[in-house]
Amino acid sequence: MSCFKHLIRLQFQVHNISRKGILSKDPGVFFTIGRANEDGSFSPVYRSEQQFSASPLFDQFNIPLTHLCNSDLDRALEIRILQHKKSGDHLLLGTTSLNLREILEGRTYPLTTPSSRFSITSRPKKAHIQVMQKAIETPASFLDYIVGGTEIHLVVAIDFTVSNGDPHKENSLHYINGDRMNDYQKAIWNVGSILQQYDRNKKFAVYGFGAKFNQVLSHAYPLNNDFGNPEVEGVEGILEAYTREIRKVELYGPTNFSPIINQTAERIQEKIRAGYDNIYYMLLIITDGVITDLESTKRAIIRACTLPLSIVIVGVGDADFTNMKILDADYERLEVQGVTMERDIVQFVAFSECKSELQLTKEVLEEIPSQFMGYMRAHKILPRNPVRMLTADLLASSSQPPAGPPPAYSRDG
Repeated sequence: MSCFKHLIRLQFQVHNISRKGILSKDPGVFFTIGRANEDGSFSPVYRSEQQFSASPLFDQFNIPLTHLCNSDLDRALEIRILQHKKSGDHLLLGTTSLNLREILEGRTYPLTTPSSRFSITSRPKKAHIQVMQKAIETPASFLDYIVGGTEIHLVVAIDFTVSNGDPHKENSLHYINGDRMNDYQKAIWNVGSILQQYDRNKKFAVYGFGAKFNQVLSHAYPLNNDFGNPEVEGVEGILEAYTREIRKVELYGPTNFSPIINQTAERIQEKIRAGYDNIYYMLLIITDGVITDLESTKRAIIRACTLPLSIVIVGVGDADFTNMKILDADYERLEVQGVTMERDIVQFVAFSECKSELQLTKEVLEEIPSQFMGYMRAHKILPRNPVRMLTADLLASSSQPPAGPPPAYSRDG
């Protein structure tokens, strides 16, 4: 049986125990579970909350099977019922020894009670522990949501600011020389090819920012010139739109990220208001890293972190990417005027430092699954067709294959 990813959900109730001499109130009672070691001792693996009743019903809890019993249904477990004492010298009220196979039968089990410390109630019933809930399941994974049809949308924003250099000159990051791709084209092709694997319809909204498009400065201009429908078809469509615009656009400035982040956030909020909950957006920003609205961008990210959104910032060229690493917030969460981001939604990748397709894929996807799952769990959103493990199927279970990274195209184009 492969149970590496399995959780067991349990709930217990203890009946007919009471402390001698305590008449005015019920004692604070909790229980512990110990897992048998080879030498016959037990190592603690779980401790419950306190309940204040002679027949306490404890909160349900989840615990990985590997932690509970090393995925061995027949491994001995010891459940100890204790009365809490501030001194830490808790009083033992009862014990029982059983295994997970027995727990899954959902029966009632007698407790061995130290009669010198407490008395059983006058009824003929003995002190016992009852299994109230038991279920084994495989938690939803990132792959479950993808297979289940969660709508994942890719939005692309490309830096057209003057700090990239005159596109007609060879030292520009936007310089195009025949069939040879520049750094922006390589980043679009390679990173876009990785992220597009999760977008079912392969239609992407693509914007340019920090330039004059048709003589008008914009920080979120649709590269297909269609404000009503800024989407293009596939990574090829992104490249075509970029290549067409870079030949006629006037690079300008400043390098502001906040407008495209705010616009994407508004788009997501509109979808949520329309009743779409099983959605997720990825915003890919390709830039030379010379940002001019750092504080506004921090605020935009902090506001957007409550939405189903991940932001991947890809830095091209060899500029100082210190500010990009600040936005990444791996070591210190973003904070502006006392407001801290609720969750990390930014991943920064220095394109030139990725020496292989494998490394690029790893860097781009390093945080997206965990960011995605963090949002879904926080908002209690389940996949449409979740993969679940029923208790009755436990013995016939099989391991679920992990979601491997999608392939990237050649970095050399």
